[in-house]
Amino acid sequence: MSSGAAEGSGPDRPWAIVLAAGEGRRMGVTKALLRHAGAQSFLARLAAMFEEASCRVVAVVGAEAERVRAAHPNVQAVVNPRWTEGQLSSVHVGLEVALKGGAHLVLIHPVDMPELRAETVVRLCRAAAGEGAFPIFDGQRGHPLVLTAAGAREVLKADADTLADATFRMHLQSVDVPDPGTVVNFNTPDIYERVFGVRPAAVDVK
Repeated sequence: MSSGAAEGSGPDRPWAIVLAAGEGRRMGVTKALLRHAGAQSFLARLAAMFEEASCRVVAVVGAEAERVRAAHPNVQAVVNPRWTEGQLSSVHVGLEVALKGGAHLVLIHPVDMPELRAETVVRLCRAAAGEGAFPIFDGQRGHPLVLTAAGAREVLKADADTLADATFRMHLQSVDVPDPGTVVNFNTPDIYERVFGVRPAAVDVK
């Protein structure tokens, strides 16, 4: 295992679930297809980063699912048919796929946070204990959420409307990280334009 790889980089490697089902109403572009750099999309950027950290990547898609899949033929994708019900429904889809696949660790990460670093993923996976872990940057709680298999099962059975509610009483380890990508969220056109210098745009889809 390389020094940058997450624990369990073989058959037991962590599963990274990228939440990419939203329609990006405020952006005017489905966030999975947002251009990050050159011809690379937000989803492609995250998939490459998680693979660098030795994770198995699964994208949960919904809005424009076929277009997102066509733009990312090398990314495993599962469709959430209930994506309009909110993010937690996509979390459930991703966790169920990961647990069925035998996952010991599952990372949950929104597609509109593409600046996350691979070394942060490795650190979080190594720190995860009990039911899981989450990053702290500059006093702010961030993403991804890392869940052990036990933690994933707790989320699935929680009577909650949001992921925050589902994890409120769980035993999660906080991990200080020097990575602003854990808290930088591209959820409005203004933020996108401030960082990239252009208006939000989608990658080309053949």
